[in-house]
Amino acid sequence: MAASTTRINLADPVSVDEVFFQAEDELVRVTPTFKHDEVEFISGRFGPFKPNVPVEIPLWFAVTLRKRQQCKIHPPEWMNYDHLKEVYAEEQRDTRTFVDLPFHYIEIASSIFKVASEDVEDLHHVRPALEDVQNIRMDKIRQGLDNVAKMVSEDELVTNINFTNISAMEIYIIRPFLTKALNEFYRFGQKPTDSAIRRSIATRRRYSDALSSSSAHPASTPRPAADPGVGAAAAAEDGPVVSTRKLR
Repeated sequence: MAASTTRINLADPVSVDEVFFQAEDELVRVTPTFKHDEVEFISGRFGPFKPNVPVEIPLWFAVTLRKRQQCKIHPPEWMNYDHLKEVYAEEQRDTRTFVDLPFHYIEIASSIFKVASEDVEDLHHVRPALEDVQNIRMDKIRQGLDNVAKMVSEDELVTNINFTNISAMEIYIIRPFLTKALNEFYRFGQKPTDSAIRRSIATRRRYSDALSSSSAHPASTPRPAADPGVGAAAAAEDGPVVSTRKLR
């Protein structure tokens, strides 16, 4: 699968139920135990259904049939134990990017575990292996966010964060932190506007002129006026404001 970059829309919050709902349109392979003609849904046509003849259908339909004992669900190839071990090893080797897994891999696996755990070969190995993959990916996300915090502490401007091959549920988990953190990063890291800089220069010139004209009377030297409109990065010249917070 080709690598993909996800842009997170922080202004469009979703619930965990919505994340699972979106995943239910993903196709999975099943072997039905009944006979039926082709069926049509909004997402397309599926079937016909014949006993012991595998067919691809949406996840939500597969879950429904499995609950009625009318099919067997075939877990996707990426849920194979050996493959998950390879994914974990690759995640360990490359600490800067993520292995390309299906966008809804967590939701798909969770749904299959819930209704068709007996259909998963080596379940007692697959489940913990998948959890290991999830955990190492979350550790890498935390490290990435720590790096962003470090950039801000060094006065580097952060306007957006791109994640390569991050999944839907991983986005959902980190969204609350990103919303707050990026607001802080922007507030402390933004650069002053041209007009703010001009006002600051004018204020400093007035103070310099006043200082020169009153050099003989230092006691009457006026204090500089505040520079209205200057961003935190320009106003706090004594040192950058650092705001870091580690993801739970």
